Amino acid sequence: MVKMNKRAYIRTLEAVVAILIIYIFTTSLLAKNNVNEASVPKDIELTQESILKEIQSSDYYRNCILSNNNNCINSLFQSSIKNIYGYNFSICTVSNCAVPSTPEKEVYAKSLIVTANLTNYNTTSVNLYIWRKI
Repeated sequence: MVKMNKRAYIRTLEAVVAILIIYIFTTSLLAKNNVNEASVPKDIELTQESILKEIQSSDYYRNCILSNNNNCINSLFQSSIKNIYGYNFSICTVSNCAVPSTPEKEVYAKSLIVTANLTNYNTTSVNLYIWRKI
């Protein structure tokens, strides 16, 4: 009877150790997958969102985008983006979209699609690329 109890304890201990090994293995795999996710710095994200919300809410800037007026949009970006950031943008239509040149740094992109105003129905998007100059 004593031998049977020792075997039961050993089998139970083996099962617990196996469960711990499986748990450690799965948590280490899940932790490695989360490390590779890139995130946008908060200051750049807030800058991009505020500029694109300004475009979205203003009829003037929406008309500039729908008429493909780069100077109008560039003046908004110049006045809204701090000097510590570099930026570039593109206004794209369904048939024409060129990605502008950017430096070989971490560049953060955000887009806004403008579909129409009161007189014009034309799907156009504005893509904003921002990076740190430093």
